[in-house]
Amino acid sequence: MSLVELVISSLIVSVMLVAALSAVGASARGNRTFCQQCVGANLARQLMAEALQGRYREPEDTPAFGRESGEDAAARAAWDDVDDYHKWSASPPEAKDGTPLDHADGWTRQVVVEYVRMADPTRTTSSDEGLKRITVTAISPEGKPTVLQALRSEKSIYDQQPKTETTYVSWVGVELQIGSTDAARVASGTNLLNLLPANP
Repeated sequence: MSLVELVISSLIVSVMLVAALSAVGASARGNRTFCQQCVGANLARQLMAEALQGRYREPEDTPAFGRESGEDAAARAAWDDVDDYHKWSASPPEAKDGTPLDHADGWTRQVVVEYVRMADPTRTTSSDEGLKRITVTAISPEGKPTVLQALRSEKSIYDQQPKTETTYVSWVGVELQIGSTDAARVASGTNLLNLLPANP
């Protein structure tokens, strides 16, 4: 092999190596973005499911928009209506009982609850027409938001009192893990629209 052939072959190999490394880098960046989107969506869905289980209005104390007296801003376990979550924010994310969520370091979650018009839920109103819009935002460590919105009516199934004392399943969750490391674990859940009796 001549010196010229050696130089040309080295040049070809170098170009192919640079192209291969660029493709691997783009794939890794795409995979990271996709993983962050999944984490953001899961964090937002989990908090939305939790908020939607609350009553439309305060069931015990004198109703007020936002948290009533005695409802600690740091203790979500005592919150019992959807607007208790209004203007709440926390980092890192925690479960309702205060347990830190796995693989959520650096993430922030925040909630806004607003009265909206029954005829046009895209428009907010200062008076209660029987409809609230809940907006949950999960913000990644890099500052990228994942936004989830839901509407909650005063006629929701969660505000219909059963005639007899019954325990209902109102939320179903799933946790999956691939392999033996916690890093390969994902969790999600959903609210049930047709509540199932737990002890029929």
